[in-house]
Amino acid sequence: MPEKKVIKVKVKLVAPHTHAGEKCKKGDTIDVTTTQKTWMAKRGLIEGEG
Repeated sequence: MPEKKVIKVKVKLVAPHTHAGEKCKKGDTIDVTTTQKTWMAKRGLIEGEG
């Protein structure tokens, strides 16, 4: 079975968030998977979504 390629994208936070065990603050740009981006957008955590 072929390996699934994980696609990472950059997102800018509009609220504090803990990502990969690290505390991030509003305005930080972090790398996330597309699935994580969708989850974060639904919760209003990233810029330009919603």
